[in-house]
Amino acid sequence: MRGTTGMVLGLGLLLAPGCDDGGGGEGAVDTGPAPGAGGAPGAGGAPGAGGAPGMGGAPGMGGAPAADPYGPSARVTQFGVPADATEAANCPGLGTQGQNFASLLTLLQTDLQALVERDEAGLISVVLLLQAEGFPASPFDLNVFLGDEAEDGFRIDPRAFVGGDPQNGPQGRLTGFTHAGGMFEGGPVSFTYTMPIGTSVVDVRFDAFRARGDIRAEGGGVAMDQAWLAGYLTSDTVEALVQAFRGLCAADEPPETCTAAATLLENENAADVVVALAGGYDAAVTGGVDAACQGDECNAISVCIRVGADAVTIPGVLP
Repeated sequence: MRGTTGMVLGLGLLLAPGCDDGGGGEGAVDTGPAPGAGGAPGAGGAPGAGGAPGMGGAPGMGGAPAADPYGPSARVTQFGVPADATEAANCPGLGTQGQNFASLLTLLQTDLQALVERDEAGLISVVLLLQAEGFPASPFDLNVFLGDEAEDGFRIDPRAFVGGDPQNGPQGRLTGFTHAGGMFEGGPVSFTYTMPIGTSVVDVRFDAFRARGDIRAEGGGVAMDQAWLAGYLTSDTVEALVQAFRGLCAADEPPETCTAAATLLENENAADVVVALAGGYDAAVTGGVDAACQGDECNAISVCIRVGADAVTIPGVLP
């Protein structure tokens, strides 16, 4: 995967679905209620016994691997933020429903859609893969992988799994999504996105994370025309991100993104600058629960991403 300076500066301190050196990592759900029968979305974890195909683990139960161990699956081909207040109304969240965050990306000239499209050389900067594990049953789980393009299709980056081992299951796993009438929804949960920067990683935590949109079976995979992913970056998360990047940039061999972020990171009030660039806090999050707020009550930045995906078959994991 090929990172871009604008994306890492804009999303690296806030969302950052990219990296510097040709690899990606995934988010891990770290809190939330466990799903019951038809229950609410909850924490993702390691796969069940044996790590059977289609259960988030490596293919096989001691025998031959399944033909599509990571299906039904899709690749994200639409990736953006609400264009205006009308679109933002689709976001399952509060505050400005991601509009302040969208303004920050515009300020930093960051085009999320360009990351998932082929460039002039035919390369894709961010290969983001989805597995609707258990679909078309309801509830189903949504596994999120970063990957890359191989000769036989799109394959998963090994770092998308806990400990880099497919037997341990995906890091990015959201459980208990329900669907009916071609629409799905899930959340709220807390979701930690682990992104690699150079040879290190940085965790980005989203609170009160929700998702909803359309979904359908298509070929051997699934497809989405328009889905909305929303969550919040609290003041603690923003400060932790700034400190994490300061640590990375103080290393003997810092990631190349540190050059672009140097002036910001040297500012002792860097977290406040980031919040100001994002238009300020626009929601309150306490104990993972979001609420409307005013003035000093607000402690979180709302984030909303619009996603569309085309059906693919994932042949396996990158070597």
